[in-house]
Amino acid sequence: FSKINLFAEIFQKELNLFFTENSLDMQVLKFKSISRIVFSRDKVKNRYQRDFLESKKNKEITLFSKLLFNKKIYYPSNGIIFFNFAMSYKDLHYLIKTIKTVSKKIFYEKR
Repeated sequence: FSKINLFAEIFQKELNLFFTENSLDMQVLKFKSISRIVFSRDKVKNRYQRDFLESKKNKEITLFSKLLFNKKIYYPSNGIIFFNFAMSYKDLHYLIKTIKTVSKKIFYEKR
């Protein structure tokens, strides 16, 4: 499990740094190898608060999912990302790079 936990750690650190540097209203939360992108920088205390914060961004989240799917990445409707043993470092970096590109396109360029 150390490999997939490490992948989740890399995923969280790289994306949170990117989101902060680009003033994007997003963050990655994780527990061991399970991650979730939250479309808000606010501290999230529970799922109800998260849902409330994200409710104003439904169009953007749907577009985010669609653009990732166009790049062969399935983003589930619940937003939970599971890392697995079959994933390589190349896969991880492709995922991170693609999320950065899509996030910036949707949330940064619309300003």
